[in-house]
Amino acid sequence: MPHLGSGDAWSTAPPDAHAFPLPLDPLMKPVILAALSSLLGLTPSSCGQLEPAPARQGSAGPAVSVNVAALNLQGVGDVVWDVEVVNGADPAQVVWQRRLASSGYGDGAGSASYVGPCDADPAAAENTVKVWVVGVYSAAVTGVGTFNSGSTADGGAVTGSPMPFQNP
Repeated sequence: MPHLGSGDAWSTAPPDAHAFPLPLDPLMKPVILAALSSLLGLTPSSCGQLEPAPARQGSAGPAVSVNVAALNLQGVGDVVWDVEVVNGADPAQVVWQRRLASSGYGDGAGSASYVGPCDADPAAAENTVKVWVVGVYSAAVTGVGTFNSGSTADGGAVTGSPMPFQNP
């Protein structure tokens, strides 16, 4: 399995954050899930038409569903994630970015689910999902800050009690 850390082909994150770009090609989906399920429980889905569902946030057309989950977090009250979807254009264009907290979009103990738009244009349809673990917190955070590619600097500051964790 390739190393999923800062500085290699899978990661474009600064050294203090880890990104996991995931090609959303349906043929690659099983390989990606197998590689990441032991790390995060991350379940991406390909860009395409989804049936109408009440859980869809901000997307009326083709969409991608992102589910992230930490596998074993004793004593954790919240996990904050930064999620970004870029299209397959050259150069790639950001489709959307969002900061998610498990207390707002999941179980409050690490997992989160979010459905957002993707770019289904045939020239740019291979979307990539990047996920950063921003922080692990002992209780629900009171402020998640803004998307900042996994960083808590500047506008990315999170209001909560951080717990030590080792980013994969």
